[in-house]
Amino acid sequence: MIFHPTLLLGMMLVWISGQDKNSNHVAQIDQLFASYNGKATPGAVVMVIKNGKPIFKKAYGVANLEEKTSITTKTNFRLASMTKQFTAMRIMKLVQSGRLGYERTLQQIFPSFPAYGRGITIRHLLQHTSGLVAYEDLIPDTTTMQVHDQDVLRMMMAQDSTYFPPGAQYRYSNSGYAVLAMIVEKVSGKSFAKFLQENIFKPLE
Repeated sequence: MIFHPTLLLGMMLVWISGQDKNSNHVAQIDQLFASYNGKATPGAVVMVIKNGKPIFKKAYGVANLEEKTSITTKTNFRLASMTKQFTAMRIMKLVQSGRLGYERTLQQIFPSFPAYGRGITIRHLLQHTSGLVAYEDLIPDTTTMQVHDQDVLRMMMAQDSTYFPPGAQYRYSNSGYAVLAMIVEKVSGKSFAKFLQENIFKPLE
């Protein structure tokens, strides 16, 4: 089994300049990631970027627990739920601009959505209270192709019910955020990547 851990570094409390990448700084980073640097736990890759240029990068541990395959600085990792914060922010930008409302329903946005979509709002999707079926449970074990957001939307359109009435419970939902991404594309008329670049990354430089 290939394990793709997602590691979010909110802040690296180690400051490295172009002139002081000394062994003490490296030792401090090694200490921070010591628990990832074994053969029995998933590993990680660390990169420190200053002024747009990487000034430190190092791999720790393994990518495949069964085969003990080492992680390298070129190992690909899934971004996974890191992107949810950006998806939510894009929805909020559309609400702020008046192009979308939190109480809009799935069927209002996608007229061909099944009847159960009449009760699911943007707010439900954002707050993981929509009750949408987990798309992961709908994918055959033999599937090898990557599932995209538009595929998830099609899966949801093929369903006729939810786990519970919208708003009745909380259940973490990857399906909900995949659908939110497609709502951004539908309302903005731009791709996920282009909207993200123009409205979040470029303004923040």
